[in-house]
Amino acid sequence: IRLDMPSILYTETLSVAIYAGGGSELIKNLTNKLADMDYNNELSAFAIIADADKDNPAEVARKYHQGFREYFPDFPRVVAATGTIQENRPRVGLYILPNNVDQDVLDTLLCDCGKIAYPEYMNRAKAYIQQFSEEEISQIGWKPFDKEKATIAAIASILKPGKTNTATISDDRWISEQTATQIPSLQNLLTFLKQLLKMESI
Repeated sequence: IRLDMPSILYTETLSVAIYAGGGSELIKNLTNKLADMDYNNELSAFAIIADADKDNPAEVARKYHQGFREYFPDFPRVVAATGTIQENRPRVGLYILPNNVDQDVLDTLLCDCGKIAYPEYMNRAKAYIQQFSEEEISQIGWKPFDKEKATIAAIASILKPGKTNTATISDDRWISEQTATQIPSLQNLLTFLKQLLKMESI
């Protein structure tokens, strides 16, 4: 498995490369890229934002520490409730979704955002998902957290028909001042990113 080309976000003074996905191969793929570059001089910051999924966030943190300590000796061994950043050159950080504490995924956090940004749509989407019996869910082959993923996808198909979840997350009200104010885990994630990138706001 190889990583796709990164998404590049930039301002006049900052350029951010975002590699998405890779699953269990992410560490191998990223370390292969790091081996080909002068990362101490070319990078100002490096961070991993990963789902806890069914694992304890502490176990997830240990896995990434072991995977990246050869390149970044100060890569976090543990993750604090607000995420962890080591202020070196480059800065290195780790954030385990949804909140550095629970065994969940990004879609869990997005569902919390949806309850505030689109409460009626969330209620309708959940009601639709709940119509599927356990037998049907077993036949479909849903994995843990797939209900949350299906809920987000259902609303995304309404807000941005024919487009990916990424489009609605980028363009609509999932991540906003309103949701950040009311959801501590989202506020913590945004604070983590601002500190990592040395930005006043995101």
